[in-house]
Amino acid sequence: FDDVEPVVLRVHDFGYLSRVASQIEALRDEEAGGALAKTGLRERRKLLRCVSVTMTGDTYACARSLHAALCASFTVCKAVDSVVRGEHRNAFCVVRPPGHHAGEAGSTKRQGESEEPGLVGQGFCLINHVAVGARHALANHGSRIKKVVVIDWDLHHGNGTEQILSDADGPISRDGISEKVLFCSIHGATPSDSADAPLFPGTAREPTEAPAVNVPVARGAGPAEFLRAFRTLLDKAEAFGPDLVFISAGFDAHKDDMFRFLKLNDACFKTMTEMVMDLADRACGGRVVSVLEGGYTISTLVRCCVVHARALATHGQPYPVTTSPGARRGAKKTSPRDAPPRPRS
Repeated sequence: FDDVEPVVLRVHDFGYLSRVASQIEALRDEEAGGALAKTGLRERRKLLRCVSVTMTGDTYACARSLHAALCASFTVCKAVDSVVRGEHRNAFCVVRPPGHHAGEAGSTKRQGESEEPGLVGQGFCLINHVAVGARHALANHGSRIKKVVVIDWDLHHGNGTEQILSDADGPISRDGISEKVLFCSIHGATPSDSADAPLFPGTAREPTEAPAVNVPVARGAGPAEFLRAFRTLLDKAEAFGPDLVFISAGFDAHKDDMFRFLKLNDACFKTMTEMVMDLADRACGGRVVSVLEGGYTISTLVRCCVVHARALATHGQPYPVTTSPGARRGAKKTSPRDAPPRPRS
């Protein structure tokens, strides 16, 4: 990870990463002590420890979690390299753990709360991969990439990404490049004047246009309402003039996800992907790097990932990707040399 660690340290505080490493080291020491030799479920659960010291206690890790998180950020950086160099039109990074709730120092303070010392992780996230990817693009491809946009459509507000990319005291601002990055989030939220408990993480409950674009969507919204709101967000993203578009692609807004806060379906995520690709075609030659975020019902998550990946891979192709069995039986056979070339994605 020699080439990705400097970028991670431009996004995350060294002290925070040291705390994560210390927690993980303790788990590795326990594993080395023979805990894995025990086969009982109770013993195995000892290797899964909550590394968050927040009141919610929502971020768990095992002995290899930091390695997995660094691998995820490394994957995103390599995807950026490939897309910017023109080796692929776009990329979808199916990575775990997710990242968009991880702020510069791990957890971010919530609305109305004071900062807490020693926070480690938040919302299952250890490293913010999309923020690392955006910083990598600007640092290593500055001759081509002058501006980046991050479009986050996860059910939950990407509070960590916003803190890193948009806050006046965040790392991007301190580096003097805040005008090169725009964070845009569309997410589920209860209004700030509602008596209902806020949806995690409880931030961006009202619309904002600067320094980040936030479009909260009320409980129960379906595809039509969501897509109308999504169009307003994309208009602002396109007006920014990006040279590279990132997607924080969470699929927990699906009607079949365990949260059931919004009522999106497979076709809606396909349309959203196509809308982002259309924007990227107009703005930056189709350069898109998508990074997997939330999704908690596995069968639904898998299905949505396939829909999303297929839409990315086939965008703009002039020929059908799938046909009915009857159409395949009646189709004229062609040799490989007669088939149209498939652009790489």
